[in-house]
Amino acid sequence: MTSETACEFCAIVTGRLHAEILFEDESTVAFLDNTAVMEGHTLVIPKVHAADIWAISEDDAAAVMRTAHRMAALLDGVFT
Repeated sequence: MTSETACEFCAIVTGRLHAEILFEDESTVAFLDNTAVMEGHTLVIPKVHAADIWAISEDDAAAVMRTAHRMAALLDGVFT
């Protein structure tokens, strides 16, 4: 089994594992955390597998941050 097939995040990206997806573009997926401590807890991940943050390309990291910024603004409007 490769790290990609064992990765829960990759399973969400490919649709093998269900998630409440809030946003998706060509580079990222944002979804609700099913073990959230508070309402609205959202995870943003790159669509390309990375073992850890140091393995994410600069372009994918920038895409994740853009999506995180977009989701923060959206959730701020919902929860405030």
